Amino acid sequence: MQRILAGVVALAMLSLAAGGRDVGDSAHRRGTPAQICKAAVKAFARLSPPASLQDIPAGLDKASTLYPGTEEVNTFPINPEGPFWAAYDRLNGSGLLQDPTGIAADSIIQAVKAGDGPLANKLMAHLQDILAAIGRAQKKDKLPAACSSQAFGAAYFAPVAAVIKASLPLTANFTTDMNAACTRFVSRVQTIPALDLTDPSSVEDFITNFDQTFHALQVDAQTIAPPPGNPPAYNTLRRVLDQAVTKLDKAAAPETSVSQLRALGPQLTSLAQPISAAAAALGVTC
Repeated sequence: MQRILAGVVALAMLSLAAGGRDVGDSAHRRGTPAQICKAAVKAFARLSPPASLQDIPAGLDKASTLYPGTEEVNTFPINPEGPFWAAYDRLNGSGLLQDPTGIAADSIIQAVKAGDGPLANKLMAHLQDILAAIGRAQKKDKLPAACSSQAFGAAYFAPVAAVIKASLPLTANFTTDMNAACTRFVSRVQTIPALDLTDPSSVEDFITNFDQTFHALQVDAQTIAPPPGNPPAYNTLRRVLDQAVTKLDKAAAPETSVSQLRALGPQLTSLAQPISAAAAALGVTC
């Protein structure tokens, strides 16, 4: 992993000399809030729950088009700074139901496709937290009962979460689960699109993909049960992973200038060594 990481990031740094850096809504339904939300509830009721893990990506892609969209919620008689809008913005801004072209550590679809159980289960829990917030906000903002979490797919997402939990379980053996996480990490790195040295946006996309790949490994490490005795090397692994994500977050930030990114370059190319060393001390290849 260290050779892969150092090589590709170094290549990205070289390309920065040439230029700078750049950075689901549902179908519109007409009617009262009650009519809009009832239509969404009926649409979700027609969406078959997944029978297996393979059914989930297509189902979530469809689900992202069924709940009330921004134009519709704009017609609701609520305060745009109130609890319903806040919860709705959390859902729309989460990326949980999206499947972007690049790597995204906040996409349930991508986590499922990668077989990343820790990440997929954490993201599903996050989605269900947002839906619960929508349910509470519906009552606070005195919207029709139909505009509860059911209009946003709560009944559909419950079996989705159950299938993910059953199909992507952890073994409770740290070495086995962490080795699997590291294998997924290397696989994600190897699928990052090649750099186009003539296109500055290609560099930005590359760094963003790398950042998201590390975020996914970080979630895996946070979710996997620690090894017996919680040895010092485990704390070291968690610490160096957190440090790597912090550096990549800074590199991927839109406000980071070319000169700042060049200065970060040496730090980025050396991210793999402490992670690999801490993992090896725990009997893990990463």
